[in-house]
Amino acid sequence: MFKQLLFLLAVASIFIACEGDLTRGTGEPNPDVKGTEGDNISENSTVNNQPKQDALLTLVNSKMNVLYIGVDNPIDIKTTGIAADDLRLSIAGGSAMRGNQGWSVQVQKTGKVILRVSHPNEGDFEFPFEARRVPTPFVSLYEEGAAADMNLISGMKKIDFMKAQKGLVATIENFDYECTCSIESYDFYYIPENGKKIKLQGKGSQFTEEIKNIIDTKLKGGDALAFQNMQVRCPGDQESRRTNGLNFIIR
Repeated sequence: MFKQLLFLLAVASIFIACEGDLTRGTGEPNPDVKGTEGDNISENSTVNNQPKQDALLTLVNSKMNVLYIGVDNPIDIKTTGIAADDLRLSIAGGSAMRGNQGWSVQVQKTGKVILRVSHPNEGDFEFPFEARRVPTPFVSLYEEGAAADMNLISGMKKIDFMKAQKGLVATIENFDYECTCSIESYDFYYIPENGKKIKLQGKGSQFTEEIKNIIDTKLKGGDALAFQNMQVRCPGDQESRRTNGLNFIIR
């Protein structure tokens, strides 16, 4: 019985300690905690980053609160009851510039970021965003006027088709921002149907003279070409990243 009493007293003390965060253990509201009766909300204050009731303000971007490193991220500030010309947008670890059709934001590293909208009378409003790297592109043969697709990544190809190729291109699918990724390097393999494999180092989007010479002079039906260990670099990248390879059989 004595042990049970001690247990109940211990539970009661824990409960009072937890309640102290909101009531200071006296039943009186704690003005240091948001949302209690002790809060003194002024006319120009914000609660949970929301403006006062008659001054509505929201941030709009096309990527569901995601910002991408190395590109211009368009941000539109929608307001009701606030003069938009008096607003200022800022971001820690990045930059924000006002344009003719809204704001443009750039971020420098991945992770959580806060966009802060300031108004001289209404105060500051904070909006959480997530900063990410731009998506990894896929690499394909570059065929002028043709959309990059799986047919330019692998499959059976005629000799004349391969000889007409001048290089490779990196493409990001379904990405609405202006963004160009470069091809840093790759391993090129010429694998003859009968003979010794040749490996060369490729660099950049254009075929090197050595690679182009093999395609133009040695290629024949039954041979294979491979582009492996493909390294690309996109805006904001501190180092290159690996993406898909290409494999072709010549017929």
